[in-house]
Order: sequence, then structure tokens, then C-alpha cells
Amino acid sequence: MTGHPPYYLTLSGFTREVPAGTTVPVTFTFTDAGTGTVQATVQGRGERDEPAHYSCLDAPPVEG
Repeated sequence: MTGHPPYYLTLSGFTREVPAGTTVPVTFTFTDAGTGTVQATVQGRGERDEPAHYSCLDAPPVEG
């Protein structure tokens, strides 16, 4: 475990439904560092949605 809860980001304005559990690429653009793309898992918001799996919670602790 990383010692903190997983980070999250709320995105809106999709033009179609994105089901919970779907992985989507999210690209960040930084002024001085260029771009970076991460694969983000969509977490459900309704009762019928499956909760997202947080792989960082299952990762072994970092040594050092």
C-alpha cells in the first residue's frame, strides 16, 4: 500500500456512456514537462455499477 488513498479525478462531458470498469487513456499536458498519458479505470457512481479495482492497493509495499 502506498500510504495514501488512491488519487481520483472527475471528468465530464462525454458524448457516450462509459461503463464502470472501462479503462480510458487520459493525457495531461504540462507547460514545462510535455505530456504524459495514463490509463484510468472508470469507477461506478450508481448502485448498479461495479466498483473500480484499485491496483495500487494490491501492490506490494515499496522498500526503502
